Amino acid sequence: MRVPRPPMSVAVAGLAAAAWLAAARASPQASDEYVVYVGSYTDPPSTSRGIYGWRFSPASGATAPLGLVAQTVNPAYVHATPDGRFLFATNWQTAAAEKADTVSAYAIDAKSGALTLLNTASAGGGLPNQVVVDPRGAVAAVTNYGFRAADPDRNNSSFAVLKIRPDGTLDDPLYVDHHAGPAVSPRQTSGAHTHGVVFTKDDRFAFVAELGLDRVYTYRVDPAKPTLTPSSPPFVTLSAGSGPRRLVLSPTDRFLYVNHETDSKVSVFSVDEGRLTEIQQISTLPAGFAGRNTTAEIQIDKSGRFLYVSNRGADTVAMFAVDPTKGTLTLRELFPALGRTPRNITIDPSGRYLFVSNQGSNNVVVFAIDASTGRLTSTGTELKIDQPASVLFVKAATAAPRQITWAFDRLDTIGGVKTTVDGHPRIIDSPAGKAVEFDGVGDSLLIEQHPLAGAETFTFEAIFRPDGGAAQQRWFHLAEIDPKTGLATSVEKTTTEPNSRVLFEIRVVDEKQWYLDAFINGPGYSKALMFADKRHAIGRWYHVAQVYDGKWYRSYVNGELQGEAEVAFTPQGPGRASVGVRMNKVNYFHGAVAKARFTSAALAVSQFMTVSGTSR
Repeated sequence: MRVPRPPMSVAVAGLAAAAWLAAARASPQASDEYVVYVGSYTDPPSTSRGIYGWRFSPASGATAPLGLVAQTVNPAYVHATPDGRFLFATNWQTAAAEKADTVSAYAIDAKSGALTLLNTASAGGGLPNQVVVDPRGAVAAVTNYGFRAADPDRNNSSFAVLKIRPDGTLDDPLYVDHHAGPAVSPRQTSGAHTHGVVFTKDDRFAFVAELGLDRVYTYRVDPAKPTLTPSSPPFVTLSAGSGPRRLVLSPTDRFLYVNHETDSKVSVFSVDEGRLTEIQQISTLPAGFAGRNTTAEIQIDKSGRFLYVSNRGADTVAMFAVDPTKGTLTLRELFPALGRTPRNITIDPSGRYLFVSNQGSNNVVVFAIDASTGRLTSTGTELKIDQPASVLFVKAATAAPRQITWAFDRLDTIGGVKTTVDGHPRIIDSPAGKAVEFDGVGDSLLIEQHPLAGAETFTFEAIFRPDGGAAQQRWFHLAEIDPKTGLATSVEKTTTEPNSRVLFEIRVVDEKQWYLDAFINGPGYSKALMFADKRHAIGRWYHVAQVYDGKWYRSYVNGELQGEAEVAFTPQGPGRASVGVRMNKVNYFHGAVAKARFTSAALAVSQFMTVSGTSR
């Protein structure tokens, strides 16, 4: 095992910024650019004032400073929703720490990197040290270390869960668990100190590290409600005095890795339906190390072959090889952190870089990761910031998403596109302006455009009024055209039939109520979001939306989530749209359509169209 020498010099931020600007001009692809958010400690002697930002290009490894993007107290940990629209920061040790600290919610401007404060909510305890959003973006889980007090009864350590509202704001905690029990180690005399949380990728379980009681807790997750409940048994106990701090799961979720703050080891657990079985403990330090050390953060690479742990005191990053079958670890090498007290380490989304936040030397050092060996090499890039605490990557936007709006205010063209009119649809007034009314018998419009063609993610919105009638009504149909026949692929079977389409449908119940059916279909995917318990009154104007964010397909009525499912969607080709009936002239619609909007991005509820007469 080798410990390499640090390089003689590190490039300054100004040179890195100039390199990034040159690289950005050469390759301005949104997929290659991220905003790096760095949380910090703001208490004196630190001169930091909150959350700072940098632009980052994995293609070149270059960065450009954005400066202070949000002024706030001790944003010790930052995390974002899966769609990259909202950021949450724990406010460690505010003036109210003895009662409860806070979590701050921000809207992210993906172009500029700017953060806009939305609200602050109770963290459910004192000294919140981590906030993590579940994979579906339903809740923010917070681990609270607890107000430092000699009396355990004054310790407000907890694990808290906050619901994320559609507009990105946070509710007060919907669930708070105060871990209790005797400390296993004489080194821990102040009770529980909750310190880390991780969700399984299927969002069914959450694991929580309890440093003060030497435990790892398991919770069952229901993100649809959302609720969390303790598993049975609720926890496993680690060796006395280990101090479990942070956790990371293997890419397959078969193994859980927990770094021990106090004894500088890593525990490896096998995972079976949330049940944990410890299979290994291994030191993060070389044999014979006699100095003082505590571990801080743990990361695993995208392939699951290499695991990294930061050592504070030794000021190194330990690199382990992972046995992909057994999940066990072998310590391969220790790399100097090129600074003091590496509190946080984070692998970038490309998997090519490791950012090391050295709290004691006021710098974040960027290392390149060798994909074949896992070895770290300094890139020469250093981000200067007082007392950095955590690092977060959010994909940057370089161009606005494509957006097409159709106003149904005439019959011959919609959105500038020629139409074919069947039956006798007519123009009426609506809260959204003019609208087209359909009789449910023979009225329809055929529009020679598929507005979502080519979109990898999308939002499909419409403002409409259902007026009862037949039980099944397919009122907005987008279909790909078969290039060989010129026919919509969902109308007539052909040899190249991929049957790719996107639909809005409704189901009418007793002529008084309706519920939404959103549907997508294509090669390798087919999903209907239809929930009979989500009923609405006939004869009113509604806003409906279906959204795909690259993983989750969701449907909404007046901004309220109707349902969701994970879908492996692929972009659809050019085609046409049918309004008032399915493309093959079945299941006519009785009602009216005022407006539709198509966006080649997954919009947040707060970005949906609004109109008087509907409510959100």
